[in-house]
Amino acid sequence: MRPARVLPALLVTFVACSSEKSSAPPPPTPVATVTLTGLPDSANVGETFTLGATLRDASGNTLTGRTVSWSSSDTLSGAVSTSGVLTVTGHGAFTVTATSEGKSATANGRGILTRAANRFAYAVVTGGTTSATTTQVANATGGTVRAALGSNAVIVTLERLARVDTSWRETVMVTRTGSLATHCHLNGWGPAANRRDLEVSVSCFATDGTWMPGVFSILVFGNGTLEGRHGFVESTDATATHTPAAAKWFNTSGQAMSVTRLAAGSYRVAVNNARPTGKVENYFVTTIGAYGTSCILNGWSFGNTSDIVCNRADLTQGDARFTKQLIEGGRAGRRWALGWNDTPTRVLDSEGSMSSNYAMSSNGQPVHVVRTTSGTVSSGIYDVRFPGMGALAALPHNIQVSPYLSGRANCSPSTAGTANGGADLQVRVSCFDRYSGAPTNTYFTILLIE
Repeated sequence: MRPARVLPALLVTFVACSSEKSSAPPPPTPVATVTLTGLPDSANVGETFTLGATLRDASGNTLTGRTVSWSSSDTLSGAVSTSGVLTVTGHGAFTVTATSEGKSATANGRGILTRAANRFAYAVVTGGTTSATTTQVANATGGTVRAALGSNAVIVTLERLARVDTSWRETVMVTRTGSLATHCHLNGWGPAANRRDLEVSVSCFATDGTWMPGVFSILVFGNGTLEGRHGFVESTDATATHTPAAAKWFNTSGQAMSVTRLAAGSYRVAVNNARPTGKVENYFVTTIGAYGTSCILNGWSFGNTSDIVCNRADLTQGDARFTKQLIEGGRAGRRWALGWNDTPTRVLDSEGSMSSNYAMSSNGQPVHVVRTTSGTVSSGIYDVRFPGMGALAALPHNIQVSPYLSGRANCSPSTAGTANGGADLQVRVSCFDRYSGAPTNTYFTILLIE
């Protein structure tokens, strides 16, 4: 019998199993509070600030490594990037919000478009057949002045000069310059879509009334910008006596500048800003509206009233709107001069000083004028000399001219030169019939401003 086989003992190995499981990392401590830092109460347009967001848990411990999202309530006033960099983009209040894990913090800011003293800009604008350009540009806000063609108009955009609150008011002056073949009117002005830039529409017309590209000098300034007494008004109703809304006028005296319609096309503006002894003042007018009727100065009573007459091509009076300015000085620390050509038929080539009652300059020197000739033309050509202002020939400056007591006449300043070895600035002013283009001797007021 075969012996039975003995099976070896079955070795069983037991693997010890631990009763402990490997632990997952604890969840992060939730954000309990957010604190926003770095936003000033107010700042000028164009300034940038890096904002901060401090995150804390319920115990007040600072948390790091968390995601923060940023937003602004009004990106036209203040825009904030995804990394928390704020750019002040326009005038007005805004609220910045920083959010992390459902918790938020807010802070209020305010963009300031520009200081009162900087509400000032000008340019010489050339409208072409396909585009418009600017030269002799200045903008005290730090913004630009640019031009573009619109529908039978040139649109001038002046950065940061939009009317942004009830205390801000501005006036617009336009003077045709260069060719005598056209004259230019304001169509109107108002804030651009971005609420910070001012857009001004200007149309220039040929002597037959058709629209055509032209060259004009534009000057915009606001309340409190100029030295001394100044005031301005925008006529808002050509057919009735009225006091324009407060946003349409400004007066350093604080008194309203109302408009009385004396007859069709004849107006008297209550200036309400009496001239102190020894002071000088001048007035300037720009027509608002289409070609048919143009407005001119028709006299003034020192600081009390100023008369304006608007004439059609046939010299009959017709209703029209206008802007009118009272100016006694220029910008603080800048050169300026003003005067009145009070003898339009003075002897040819006989220079004289403008009356000290109506002429003044920042350097205290008198303004001179001479009636002269240009080729075969001996009517309506004047050279105005500003002593001590020669350096302005190579620097940006602006010239505004308003005809006075002249019916159909218009006046156009041309490129400035120098006299007396470069010491003086000399400006050629050519006056002409706005409807026929014929040279015409006339009175005019003139402003030179840096």
